[in-house]
Amino acid sequence: MAKNKNDKVDVRDAVLLFGCLVTITIFVIIGTLFFIAVKVVFLLIPIFFLAYFMFNVITYNKKYRSLQASRFWLTSAEKQYFIELKDRLSAAVAQRDNAYRAAEAEGIRTNKNGRLSARSYRGQDLQGAIDDANYIINDDTPLYRHLCSLPQNRWKQARKHYSKYLANALALTVWVSFLLIKSDNYTANFSRYISGIGDTAVEGANVVSGIWSPFFSRDSTNSAAGPDKQPDTSTTNDTPLTPADESYSNFTFALVCGTILSLLSYLVVRLLALLIFMIKYRKPPLVSIGNIDSL
Repeated sequence: MAKNKNDKVDVRDAVLLFGCLVTITIFVIIGTLFFIAVKVVFLLIPIFFLAYFMFNVITYNKKYRSLQASRFWLTSAEKQYFIELKDRLSAAVAQRDNAYRAAEAEGIRTNKNGRLSARSYRGQDLQGAIDDANYIINDDTPLYRHLCSLPQNRWKQARKHYSKYLANALALTVWVSFLLIKSDNYTANFSRYISGIGDTAVEGANVVSGIWSPFFSRDSTNSAAGPDKQPDTSTTNDTPLTPADESYSNFTFALVCGTILSLLSYLVVRLLALLIFMIKYRKPPLVSIGNIDSL
């Protein structure tokens, strides 16, 4: 009985140990991935600034710069189309209203579904006129509303691309300037930084291996802490930094600080650019027949 009880205790302890090792392993993996992601982000952010600057400046120059003189107003063809839509919608609304008034005056009954009674030819004719009018209204109203708000939508899109390309341009300038001023030996330091990302992954794998090795090897602890094992004192706090190490330290400092400053400058310039654009180019009103030729 005592032996069985001891066996159960050993099994329980083994399960607990296994669960602890799994938990620690998960935390180590998450921590390793986090540090790798942080290091990668510092390299990707300036690439993002450059790519986003190119996208926004090309989009702004291609689609919106030529519309600045007209305050993003409708072109001649768009004005003509707007007038045609307005006339067609007005005629359709009038046709529908006249049909309803005629049906009421002539005593034509309206069914529960809202349609005029089709028992008489007159009711069928009036309902046909209403259906034709509703078809035009339903078909042209979205186009009419689109043209009404088109100048405002153009203005909003132009403001967005304008502020983004200026903000990305300055953020990238801040990042590059800070790196050039505060560091040197860029090629070697970049290579060392990228290699350090791989080293972080290797270190994480070694930690995981060290966690699990005692579980599978009883004497691994003894062999790892044998009497002949001496602590590594090759690198201590008293060891002076080599010029390469000092250069790399300055590089990482410049990379981190330059990235933070570039993000802050992006936010500040983005807000300022939005305000500048709003002052320089007033937001156009909604288009109507009354103001269509005012701009």
